[in-house]
Amino acid sequence: MTSSRRALPGTSYGTCLPHIAGRVERRSARRLLAAALLALAGCDDATVITHVDRLQSVTESDLFAMQQGGGIPTEIHGTPFTGAAPDALAGWLQGPAGASAVRFRAVPVGATAHGARAVLHFNPQSPPNPAADCRRSEPARTGAPQPEGFSVTFSFCEGSDAIAHGHLKALRLPEGDFEKYQTVMRSLLLAIFREEKDR
Repeated sequence: MTSSRRALPGTSYGTCLPHIAGRVERRSARRLLAAALLALAGCDDATVITHVDRLQSVTESDLFAMQQGGGIPTEIHGTPFTGAAPDALAGWLQGPAGASAVRFRAVPVGATAHGARAVLHFNPQSPPNPAADCRRSEPARTGAPQPEGFSVTFSFCEGSDAIAHGHLKALRLPEGDFEKYQTVMRSLLLAIFREEKDR
């Protein structure tokens, strides 16, 4: 894989938010922020996606190659819902548009430290850090599940290197609603593997 990245600094996506470009003038930024907050108020789940990046050579088709033993090995730190089992959190995930048949399966943290895998870090207690998540050999410290909403950093790793990632905040997603969980997580995957028109 090459080291060139498709970076979208500061870019936000949402299930009902428009694409917001990263670099804008300060006055324009205030207008965009106000518009985004108004749009956010009308969202059912108030989903915002940021910190989207991936190696330019990584595409949806690579997800098929990452599958082992019935799905992509997926390390899970924390949980969005009280009592949710890792197998359920991984099992409800669905691949993006061109890889919708891809499945995920939960594995213990550190079980595939030298291979390709996904890492879900729910309710992180610090800013998104995919590089650190890909290097973890022990469970990360995470925030407790809330009655409504969660945040997650979704990283794809090759060994200790993050090759694709994104961060999601679902501010109004009801506790235990796995169908909405599946929907917002798929929107995150679609953002991570979105092809830019100018590429």
